[in-house]
Amino acid sequence: MRMETNTKVYKAPAILIIDDEESICEFFTDLFEVYEVEVDTEMSGTSGLQRALKKRYDLIFLDVMLDDMNGIDVLKAIKLNNADTKVVMISAYLTEEVIEKALKMGADGYLYKPVALRDIVSITFRFIEPARLTGKSGNDNNSKSIYEA
Repeated sequence: MRMETNTKVYKAPAILIIDDEESICEFFTDLFEVYEVEVDTEMSGTSGLQRALKKRYDLIFLDVMLDDMNGIDVLKAIKLNNADTKVVMISAYLTEEVIEKALKMGADGYLYKPVALRDIVSITFRFIEPARLTGKSGNDNNSKSIYEA
């Protein structure tokens, strides 16, 4: 999928959500799909890691505590395969120790659950050019900013 903004053509960003909570996956999907972002979700560390190793993502949101794997181990494997992939850890259980370990393993940021819309938008803009996050609202003259979510 490609989109045109101010005569520049941008490839739609690809974002992967790895979280064992279905409601978190749905929240991220609903947010980003409105803005023509390719969103993939996986509800286990194993399947999330497999997908992250097969496809190039602009940004990955990764839960720290997954049912089948530790999110830090998933992070380490993702970064070994592609150090440039931006990974943001998310969890309700982030302690200073976990944050420090994640950052040492290459995490590019972290969010606390429950995640706030403004925090997701802010951290997404750190890693993806804002012009790539503008979707069409059905009419070429009516583009929407991700801030209008």
